[in-house]
Amino acid sequence: MNFSLLVSKIRKLLLLPNDTWKEIKFESTSVSDLFRSYAVYIAAVPCLVAILRYGIIGIYDPFQGLIRVSFINILFFAVVKLGANLLAIYAMAKLTTYLAYCFDSKVEFTPALKLVVYAVTPFWLADVFLLIPFLRIFTILGWYSVYLFYVGLPIILETSQEKVIIFVFSAVCMAVVLMFGTELLVRQFAPLPAYLRFS
Repeated sequence: MNFSLLVSKIRKLLLLPNDTWKEIKFESTSVSDLFRSYAVYIAAVPCLVAILRYGIIGIYDPFQGLIRVSFINILFFAVVKLGANLLAIYAMAKLTTYLAYCFDSKVEFTPALKLVVYAVTPFWLADVFLLIPFLRIFTILGWYSVYLFYVGLPIILETSQEKVIIFVFSAVCMAVVLMFGTELLVRQFAPLPAYLRFS
């Protein structure tokens, strides 16, 4: 997928989710295609933000001044984070497939992966707001992912309307646990200095 098509698809998904999900449903694609043509780019956004924020722009500390992580360290952190993000997508798609079975929906991995890959888009794009301190509050827009999942669920996995809410609630709970688990994994294998962990 070239860059202009990627941007166009993201824009349509964010602005016209219902119509875009209907198009996505009938796209012929494989698991590898989803990762190669879309997921890897979206999953890379938080990694690029980390490189810019910690390695290039730096973090201001009132006691130590402007602090930057060495390029090698932040690059290693970003690579590990990218791998963890892609692993999280795969794991969440597996969990979504299991939930589909529980809630009498379409039990197929590829459609579940479609749903997860595209729904997570705003959650990771919202990390861009971390680059500008007074805009960080707008990272809350990342939770638009929950709405995208809600809209896409009955279209992609053919979940009945009466089961959509509980399906979404269950998926969000699993996603939150998975998100914290992924973050712990990244910090374990590619730890940042202690003074940057919560900045």
